[in-house]
Amino acid sequence: MPAPPPGEELIYRAVSALNSGNGQGPLSLAGNLAFVSLADLLQILEVNRKSGSLYATDPVGRYGVIHVRDGLVISADCGPLSGESAVYEMAAWNLGHFAITPLSSQQPALMEITPGALILESLRRKDEAAGRPAGS
Repeated sequence: MPAPPPGEELIYRAVSALNSGNGQGPLSLAGNLAFVSLADLLQILEVNRKSGSLYATDPVGRYGVIHVRDGLVISADCGPLSGESAVYEMAAWNLGHFAITPLSSQQPALMEITPGALILESLRRKDEAAGRPAGS
């Protein structure tokens, strides 16, 4: 994946791409991670079996993308991380911005994992890093 522009510019371009279309795409949404988490967004995509590319950025300039097809995560990139590791990194972001754009039909499926499984694992890792026993 070519390096996208940093932070806010990435979100601006994604939202601009949405606004330049006819508004009839399969999915278009943008917002602030302080109001809705990436975990919540992924659950919405999963439950509704939607497809889209979820772009996100945090206040320190990190950015990433999670591609979802029919409710399943099929690939993800966040800086040097890819796949599940990228999702775990992005799931920890509490601040920043996001945009969901239509998924390219050319996007290859490098994995097929339910967002719920990835979210549970990211929460387990967060608890472990904080020194709490899993499930507490």
